[in-house]
Amino acid sequence: MTDKQKAMLTALSPALSFMLFGFFLFASREFIESVRADQAVHAQQIRHLEQLVAEKSMQLQFIESQMHDLKETLRRIELKIDEMHK
Repeated sequence: MTDKQKAMLTALSPALSFMLFGFFLFASREFIESVRADQAVHAQQIRHLEQLVAEKSMQLQFIESQMHDLKETLRRIELKIDEMHK
């Protein structure tokens, strides 16, 4: 590398450093905003999943209640059948 090239590189070095710093600052900011947007979407998806879990839990409780009622009805029927056989 010639002295002239070294001198030019030395003169441009602060400007290039500043430009690179600006680029990385901009890229970092864009990345952070992208991550925040992703977090917002994920938070919304989590809320939706929590709502689905709550709904399914209520459905399960209803089904369990119906099963309990059916078991009780079956028990009564079996008792009546036993009485009829006596």
